[in-house]
Amino acid sequence: MNAEQLNAIKERAAKATPGPWRSAGLYGVRTQNDEALSIPLRPEDATFIAYAREDVPALVAEVERLRAELEDIIAVATEEASCLSYESGYEDIVTIARTALGNS
Repeated sequence: MNAEQLNAIKERAAKATPGPWRSAGLYGVRTQNDEALSIPLRPEDATFIAYAREDVPALVAEVERLRAELEDIIAVATEEASCLSYESGYEDIVTIARTALGNS
């Protein structure tokens, strides 16, 4: 996932009705202000929707945390590689981390 995709998900989550949401059975999903969507839903769909308001921000936070960790790995490996006069493998670490970030 690249930064643009991640930002789009964050924007959609920020614009959504605040949660937590709860299932209103087979007839919809109720939001915090007790508005009901009157679309018939399967129980599994209602559960997914009810948890999505909390899950999506949590997933975004985790992706951001992991991306920050990869950026730290790139910084450390780049520094270590620049200090050595022989092939150390740090270059491979940088390449792998950049690929994981989508910055090949």
